Amino acid sequence: MFQTEYMKQVPRRINFWCVQLLTLLLLNGVTTGCVAAKSGHSTTNQPAGTEYLRVGDKIKVTYSDIPVPVLPTEQQIPESKKVILHLNLEVEFVGKTKTQLEKEIRDLYIKNGYYKNINIVIDVPVRMVSVGGEVRSSSTYAHSANLTLTKAINMAGGLTEFAKKRRIQITRADGTVLYVNWNKAIKDPSEDPPINPGDSIHVERSIF
Repeated sequence: MFQTEYMKQVPRRINFWCVQLLTLLLLNGVTTGCVAAKSGHSTTNQPAGTEYLRVGDKIKVTYSDIPVPVLPTEQQIPESKKVILHLNLEVEFVGKTKTQLEKEIRDLYIKNGYYKNINIVIDVPVRMVSVGGEVRSSSTYAHSANLTLTKAINMAGGLTEFAKKRRIQITRADGTVLYVNWNKAIKDPSEDPPINPGDSIHVERSIF
């Protein structure tokens, strides 16, 4: 009798622990997602040429397949985020990829009746970042997608033994300055800030 009652309770116990395990897995998934969102870094690499354009980026827009050749438009993207193109066509560049803009500009020229056909090619020079001070190889380096402070410093050969790790300076392209603790950055992705094109990193020398 006791064995029969016990056997009846076994499926209930199994179901209870299955529910507990499923709940734990779901909660863990939510927590992991929250940590990723807090860090602000993508876990996937962005293919080359698909980066979003920013204020200050140098661009060259070339026009072809039109009856009369015209000179390319070459300039830095201004604070207004908009660039004046051939025939005074105004287009917002910031927050869009090179491929998106090439199609958008072509469509605008055709839709507005300027041309029946036109080909647009946008060139964006290699974006650079500067890493200097107490690193093993001070220089300017090509920016890459998902670049962070620790990656940039490792790209420069890592810190020297004289580096002041608690106060690494990042100067943004717009002049904003922030300081980062290296020891925290290498342990916690949320403390490892992204490095943008045009940024400069300077590692001071420790006095101790």
